[in-house]
Amino acid sequence: MEQNQKLSHWINVYNVYSIKLIVDNYPINSIQDIHQSFELRFIPVDKQLVSLNYIEKEILSKTLDERIHFAINCASISCPNINRQAFYGDIIDSQLEAAAHAFINDVSKMTFLKEK
Repeated sequence: MEQNQKLSHWINVYNVYSIKLIVDNYPINSIQDIHQSFELRFIPVDKQLVSLNYIEKEILSKTLDERIHFAINCASISCPNINRQAFYGDIIDSQLEAAAHAFINDVSKMTFLKEK
């Protein structure tokens, strides 16, 4: 599988399974309400079960494309909004650029710490 196809595939897998985790545990207030949510091995890959963290750290992070962090949705309000369409290998570069631009310019994602 071509590199861009692999990248888009794994971003899509991550996003679908983060939503599945929420749906399977509904009603909850946060993904953090699920014990070890990112370490749960529930995603079938090559006859084994892997976690969201495995996909992020062992597969996606190894692409060395930092923009993946603007594309994966961890089912938390502070995360990038989930893309309304799947990621596709032939347009992944422009999709990642758009995701990064959208997140950086989304004022709802900005948190400022006040000095005490």
